[in-house]
Amino acid sequence: METDWTRPGFAAGGGDAFVLFVVFGQLTQPFEVSTTRHRVTAVPDGIELRHLGPVEASAFFDPPLGALLLTNWEGPPAPSLVEGGCVLIRGAVLDPPDLRYLRNAVGLVTALMDGGGKAALNVQSLSLHTPMRWRSHIFDADLPYPRHHVTILHSDEEDALGPGRLWVHTRGMRLFGRPDISVRQVPPHRQQMADDLCNRFIEMLAFGHLIREGQAVRLAGAPEGLVCRHGGDLDDPDFNNVHVEIVWPADMGKA
Repeated sequence: METDWTRPGFAAGGGDAFVLFVVFGQLTQPFEVSTTRHRVTAVPDGIELRHLGPVEASAFFDPPLGALLLTNWEGPPAPSLVEGGCVLIRGAVLDPPDLRYLRNAVGLVTALMDGGGKAALNVQSLSLHTPMRWRSHIFDADLPYPRHHVTILHSDEEDALGPGRLWVHTRGMRLFGRPDISVRQVPPHRQQMADDLCNRFIEMLAFGHLIREGQAVRLAGAPEGLVCRHGGDLDDPDFNNVHVEIVWPADMGKA
């Protein structure tokens, strides 16, 4: 229900939500949008739909992004996806007090998929969906499910404080007008704890809360000394967003 798309913890000043979806395929023109079937009540202010040709569509699959998008992809090959071009759903929603803009955007993507779309791409979270997965994972429940719009990534930490230390970070929080989360120097045996920390912040931020500069992290089993620091900018290629940085303590014995 539409009432499920509120932001009960909303605090103004968190930032503008940025919507960036792409639907690939030979799409019906004009495509049909239904309030009943797609739950679209309006195109959110600031959001526009634009058709791109096959050459522009194929650019989304250029390396290195393309290889990442197609990892474990079970749909049609990339040349088949782009031969009809794509539709870009893009724009900013000013500091939204609720998530109804996202509900409408999800409905627009669903309508495009019903109109011949072969795949839907959430550019910010680097998530490529078949029509079946989009419906089951994103649309059918009619709930925001913030974690389904955000990806948690893992990589080896440069200049690690100990063997195997990891960098755990999110991509996709700009969809909610909130910073992404970066957890540095994570011991390998604490990866799940860092994932849980990211998921907790994803939910909290998506539903409107803010993180204070210097805010301490409280998580059962986590070491003391985890502190939130704001940093980055929208041009940072690791996030395409600002982020909150948390550094795991250096002492493995206490981590």
